[in-house]
Amino acid sequence: MTKEKIRAALASVLGFRPVKTVKHKLLVISVHILLWGLFLVLPLFIYRIRIPDPSFYYREIINKSFLIGLFYLNFYYLLPRLFKSRKLFTYFLSLIAALAFLCMQQLVLEVYVLKTQAKRFPHFYRISPRPFIAKEYWGRGEGFGRRANMDGPLPANMPGNGEEMPPPPPPFLHGHNPRMPYLMTLKDALSSGIVILLLSGFIKLAHSLFISEKQKKILENERLNAELNFLKLQINPHFLFNTLNSIYSQAHFKSEQTEHSILKFSRIMRYVLYDSAADKIPLTQDLEYISNYIDLQQLRLSKNIAVNYMVTGPVAGLSIAPLLLITFIENAFKHGISYTTPSEIKIAIAVTGNELLLTVGNAITQKNRDATGGVGLINARRRLDVLYPGRHLLDVVENDHLYIVNLKIELDHES
Repeated sequence: MTKEKIRAALASVLGFRPVKTVKHKLLVISVHILLWGLFLVLPLFIYRIRIPDPSFYYREIINKSFLIGLFYLNFYYLLPRLFKSRKLFTYFLSLIAALAFLCMQQLVLEVYVLKTQAKRFPHFYRISPRPFIAKEYWGRGEGFGRRANMDGPLPANMPGNGEEMPPPPPPFLHGHNPRMPYLMTLKDALSSGIVILLLSGFIKLAHSLFISEKQKKILENERLNAELNFLKLQINPHFLFNTLNSIYSQAHFKSEQTEHSILKFSRIMRYVLYDSAADKIPLTQDLEYISNYIDLQQLRLSKNIAVNYMVTGPVAGLSIAPLLLITFIENAFKHGISYTTPSEIKIAIAVTGNELLLTVGNAITQKNRDATGGVGLINARRRLDVLYPGRHLLDVVENDHLYIVNLKIELDHES
């Protein structure tokens, strides 16, 4: 599985992609429930001590449930409606109010739990003459649930040495400062709330970046499609103009091949007007178009101009962008023909697997020495960069006498 597929799967599971089906919605909800279930349950198993009092677990679940609510409040309401709308003052004021509510909720719950514990274990919550920690009653390794080594006499209502101790309460720090549990609660509430807000903000940022990248790709594809359509419009009139000139020459000299040329031209017109509208066409269809073009060009050439055209390899089952190869072939006929001296055009197309190698060679005449490139080749290079990024290799060799194009393309299989 590629990175793109893994990324798309995670985006779908986390709900970054639009939820279109009931099955997809149930999957997203199930993943959220699983993640939040781990968030609620896992911390209860990593405490170094076992706490037998169930009220501790109830309090943890209630507090974390409010944290989950704070996450969704920030993710689905505050960030998209206030922060995204640049209402920063209202957004941060809302965050302060949400944190204050969270602190109040946890403080009220803490007061309730401590009062309940004070009623159940009054001897643990009595203000002693010196500060002490609950672990002094649990023992320092001498045995859980029995009296530990302590200085001073035991309180009157405490069990004696060696007698069974009542179940210990949650390990809070008590003593001369009875406000310590509440201060710790406020600290934990603020730190947990800030972490949850940062987490929701980070996930929302990742979600926004994913949506922005997706929209950017859509806009890029639309721009490329518009550019390719524009390039096609530039290619087609140029080719049609040359073809009409060829037929005009035959008609002017009353050649018997005029009818045959018109038939070839009609097939070429059908290809240009209808078949080339697709993004990809069968390679066999494109080669037929090239063959018709070469046949049409040969009808108007003199005997001093030799055209060698050869196709090798299996071409069935492959597809290619239309009007791509013809640009290099057309350029050879445009700039490599001399009516005063013998000249030759070599065109070879070899297919190996899904790779196509096009080789076009022609002599450079003195008349066209400075015009071997042109708009057609510039557009062809641009189309290759757009349609086959990283999947093509174009090498142009030019000297005083020869102009050779070697083009290798990794083609797609027909769907």
